Amino acid sequence: MNRIVFFIGMMGAGKTVWGKLLAEAMSLRFQDLDDEIVAAAGQSIPAVFEQHGELYFRELEARQLRLAGQQTNLLLSCGGGTPCFFDNMAWMKQHGVVVWLHPPAAEITERIWRVKQKRPLIANAASKEDAYNIVSTLMEKRMPWYQQAHIIITDLVLDLPALSAAIEQHWKYMENNQTS
Repeated sequence: MNRIVFFIGMMGAGKTVWGKLLAEAMSLRFQDLDDEIVAAAGQSIPAVFEQHGELYFRELEARQLRLAGQQTNLLLSCGGGTPCFFDNMAWMKQHGVVVWLHPPAAEITERIWRVKQKRPLIANAASKEDAYNIVSTLMEKRMPWYQQAHIIITDLVLDLPALSAAIEQHWKYMENNQTS
């Protein structure tokens, strides 16, 4: 069985920051799915959207997700929309442990507002309140997929030893069910 962890959640949820820390604590390699998409496309994600459209991006995302998911001893930080397209969420659940980082919309808004020029989704928001409304609406739309995660984290500061233990427990469960 692949020992892989998929971090999902909204932009600004902490997938990269916490993913790197957890990967180090669990002796896993860390990869960001967005980086894999950029490398495969040979251009930035905004350029892919602009030149080829969202459908092309989502197909490329699904392909890169499955390529990364063939590896082992990996923590993969996924884009906010990754679980919501094709059968990505079901695929991730079959191939590893899915962890949803779920801070409140207000916290996400605070985090991304500071770097709004790097966040196309809110780059044109006139105020922090507008950004909050965008984040809340998108979070609500994605909730049906996010809620399917094996592990849901609502804490702002992760307990890495406890999360590591929970992931290990899920891996053992998955291994036992594959041999049954």
